[in-house]
Amino acid sequence: GCMVVAKDQESLVNLQIQIKNKIASRNYLAIIHGSPNTSEGKIIGNIGRHPSDRKKYAVVDEKAGKYACTHWKLIEKFGNYSLMSFKLETGRTHQIRVHCSFLKHPIVGDPLYGRCKKLPCNLRGQALHANKLGLIHPVNGENMIFEADPPIEFKKLLKVISKN
Repeated sequence: GCMVVAKDQESLVNLQIQIKNKIASRNYLAIIHGSPNTSEGKIIGNIGRHPSDRKKYAVVDEKAGKYACTHWKLIEKFGNYSLMSFKLETGRTHQIRVHCSFLKHPIVGDPLYGRCKKLPCNLRGQALHANKLGLIHPVNGENMIFEADPPIEFKKLLKVISKN
């Protein structure tokens, strides 16, 4: 998927400021278990360490975590699965994974926050893909948008679930 790497400290700080000030945009595709009741919405839930499992994060109360907001849209339903689009307003660790789990619609194949079910096909990891990244180039100021097609395994999973 899409990602950005800064070549120097000045560029890193510039990109961090863009993320903090919501100038940079980050969009993801995911296949989740089940489907939401509406076609779009936003998840607001502070994220912090899971109260009993230190390897995980969770939606926690305001005092225990940091504000997190994820905008989502349902792209298509496939029986017991749904293809979703997510846009990050904030960028907390595991944010989309935690928010989906909180809504009881975890990402397919997520080993940490997902359901331990037999999957419709083999996956190496979860069905979450960074498909679009927008930013302002830290040196020349050019508005840039990068897009990446989902990997073969993601496309294969979509094909399998669309037949059911």
